[in-house]
Amino acid sequence: VSSLDAQWASIGPCGGNVRTLYVNGSNLYAGTDGAGVFLSTNNGATWTSINTGLPAGLTNSQVYAITVSGPNLLAGLYGLGVYISTDNGASWSVSNTGLTNQQIHAFANIGSNVFAGTMGGGVDISTNNGATWAAANTGLPASIVSLASSGANLFAATYGSGVWISTDNGTSWTKTTFPSTYAISLLTNGSNVYCGAYNGIWYSTNSGSNWTA
Repeated sequence: VSSLDAQWASIGPCGGNVRTLYVNGSNLYAGTDGAGVFLSTNNGATWTSINTGLPAGLTNSQVYAITVSGPNLLAGLYGLGVYISTDNGASWSVSNTGLTNQQIHAFANIGSNVFAGTMGGGVDISTNNGATWAAANTGLPASIVSLASSGANLFAATYGSGVWISTDNGTSWTKTTFPSTYAISLLTNGSNVYCGAYNGIWYSTNSGSNWTA
């Protein structure tokens, strides 16, 4: 435990807390609050900053979400939109064309589609690995804090309106029976979906029709 704490502490002096972790094969990515993106190829034993091309003044940006879509690595920055890397983080460029809101909070993938959840603009979809975006918000509240997918189902946790589901890649959304208005985080495992909320942890085995504490 002390060894693990020491490794995580090495990120702290670079500028802030870890906001998100993402695993892709043998690569582990950490998005931070104020220090950009870090990469570990040895299970977190050591870390390398991979911020070339990310906006200057990273002390004012928070990397809330990281994902891979096709050959591209995507980073979601709160207030600055989506940045894309085609070389595993060695360099980055902004990719906000069509994005409805730049306060990125979450990513999720369904097949070749990648979705971005925003705090203020709902959900956007990209069908070309993050190069361009389009709104996928019909019926959905604006404030998205987490996304997760299970098969063809896309779940969105909202700040103030519970958990929503789309079965058509975000074309339309339906509110589930989630028993809290403030959903915080989502995770899927097979056909099960789990949600952390202000009133505890819940799971559903039937696509959100019913939830169990």
